[in-house]
Amino acid sequence: MSDQKLYTSHNKAFVHDTNALLHDSDDLDSTSFEAILNSLPKTDMHLHIEGSICLDEYAEVNPISKGWEPNGWAPNYRYPSFAVFEEFILGYADKWFDRPERYHQSAQSLFRRKIQEGVRYLECSFAFIVCEQKELPIDEVVDAITSAIPSDLHVRLFCGLHHDSWSSKNKCALEQLLELKGLTGIDLHGPERYPVGDWMPDYWQAARQAGKFTKAHAGELGGAWHVREAVEKLGVRRIEHGFRAAEDASVVDLLRSEDVVLDVCPISNYKLKTVDSYKNHPFIELCKQGIQVTINTDDPFIFGNSINDEFKVLYEQSGLSSDFIFQLVRSGFEAALLTASERKGFTDELDRALEIISR
Repeated sequence: MSDQKLYTSHNKAFVHDTNALLHDSDDLDSTSFEAILNSLPKTDMHLHIEGSICLDEYAEVNPISKGWEPNGWAPNYRYPSFAVFEEFILGYADKWFDRPERYHQSAQSLFRRKIQEGVRYLECSFAFIVCEQKELPIDEVVDAITSAIPSDLHVRLFCGLHHDSWSSKNKCALEQLLELKGLTGIDLHGPERYPVGDWMPDYWQAARQAGKFTKAHAGELGGAWHVREAVEKLGVRRIEHGFRAAEDASVVDLLRSEDVVLDVCPISNYKLKTVDSYKNHPFIELCKQGIQVTINTDDPFIFGNSINDEFKVLYEQSGLSSDFIFQLVRSGFEAALLTASERKGFTDELDRALEIISR
């Protein structure tokens, strides 16, 4: 299996202090926790640009009445099915993302909002299938997004491929993809019910040989077997979601032995009914078993969530302690695709902020 530590310099496995896992009587009240959280530098490692437009952009292609908000923005809303979720996102994405300039507009707005949330490092992806269907030049889409990156936000851009992305029609575009300087890497999007396709291992390996970082969505709708395939067949060391690995002890062992990081999105998981509650989210048990986890937003327009909302709901509903959640904040920087000096700068900043608060 291939080593994925192309950008990172740390070699230690991430093991949380499980003694600090749960709330105790001396922990912070919700207001104090939120104030501290808002002041901290943070990461968001798992975000889809197509699921992150703003309400004004939505209204340009789907007229809305004053005060309207998507159902998914309600804190306790849960999508009736994944099909309803897909229907909603496709209902506007097909109309909005019809030219590269729209990607630039959405990225510019998204990056501003992330900075307001305190995000200093962001990994986001765009969907190859949208470019394919709209016949958008991939290089122009990459340029449109990367030209919107502000100086005070580190952004890593990924292209999400589907299981059936490879075809004679797409061959040139997929080869070009690996040559684009503005693209950090590739990700696997799409339904998890399909096994890894025959074309995918070679392409993921070619991406790494071209200097790209590789990820895969697995272990949310699909079971632990899908996580195993992503690690063993695609050679990835970052899994988007991945929490269903907890269903198979041998897959947990694989994640631990290969230092695989899981980029989990608790609000998305709850609202799509892939977990029954925040308190019982499998990532908590995985942390206890030494698996590194980061916390992320997935599709903020779909779920009405910020990165601060993610940590806040975990604090209020999962029973996790503030110390443990601040470890999760730090985990994002530990897993980020940064140089050693960049990583140290962010973790030192985080540590200083927490030290000042604890005095």
